[in-house]
Amino acid sequence: VRASGASTDASTVDEIAPETLSAAITDRLVYSAWSFRVRARTANGWTAWSASSAEVRTLSVCGDGLRHADEACDQGATPANDGCPSCAVAEGYTCVGGTESSADTCEAGCGDSVKSAVEGCDDGGFSGGDGCSASCALEPGWACSVNDNGAATSGCATTCGDGVKAG
Repeated sequence: VRASGASTDASTVDEIAPETLSAAITDRLVYSAWSFRVRARTANGWTAWSASSAEVRTLSVCGDGLRHADEACDQGATPANDGCPSCAVAEGYTCVGGTESSADTCEAGCGDSVKSAVEGCDDGGFSGGDGCSASCALEPGWACSVNDNGAATSGCATTCGDGVKAG
């Protein structure tokens, strides 16, 4: 590691004390960890290898499609309402499959009584004929209520006067 303002000549690189480097990275979340050993070429030949450095850690990048320790999920660059905004699992979604080398797959949890952005309704049931189908789609002739934040349905009722016989 070269100190800021240090010479670009490798033979005159300023040393950074391990405690200084460690203090600079202590508060960072883990993406990967590295340690280094170095040696130098002098007029008399190569020096011996140094002892291993302190561990150097780098930050994860939300949206890169690789889930790391500080991320609940990471689908990569996906459109809004994807179930994983800001690398946190959105209410009403389940995300699985993400590793440090692969992206997560997130799906709305139909039948969990929490309406996600991709569901027309979610009454907590798995049968149709009650206004909210088994696939969480609003059935014709019905209207479903939602709570104050618009997330969860509390029940469905037929809509009188809409020309659709339902219920």
